[in-house]
Amino acid sequence: MLAGRGALDAHPARGRRMLRMLVEDEDIDRRLEEARKRLEAFEDAVTDQRLLRRLEQEWAFHPLLLVYKSLFAVMALGLTGCFAILATPMVSMQWARTIAAFEVRAGWPAPALLLFLSLCVGAVGYGIRYAAILRGARSPLLPDELREHQVLASELAHLTSRKRMAERGVQG
Repeated sequence: MLAGRGALDAHPARGRRMLRMLVEDEDIDRRLEEARKRLEAFEDAVTDQRLLRRLEQEWAFHPLLLVYKSLFAVMALGLTGCFAILATPMVSMQWARTIAAFEVRAGWPAPALLLFLSLCVGAVGYGIRYAAILRGARSPLLPDELREHQVLASELAHLTSRKRMAERGVQG
């Protein structure tokens, strides 16, 4: 190699490749940042229903799912019973007297008691649902999510490796 000539002049093909990588360096940084944002947006856009479906796909009879669904069924029955008790005097006076006797012993109106208990069961069910959602976040992705996640993650890995290669080319 002659004195005063750089590595770019000694190997023209390598020199052009290195110049192209230097020019694309800013583009790679921008595209890398965009890919990171798309992957974060994908991960942040997951809904509660999707997380519950993930858990259900992983283990259909997961205890959290069973308790969650059972508690909301009990709450629905309690609310239905509350409205049924309110409608009892229109159906049968004998049933209305029986309910009135219970209300005297309980000290609370039966519809109010059922409504209160149903709301308590619903609150516990909501807490269990939240626990199931948190557990679903650790479950494997659904097949359609997995494909999209793999595309985004591979694009991010590709751009990261291109950036590393560009940095090595500048240093080497």
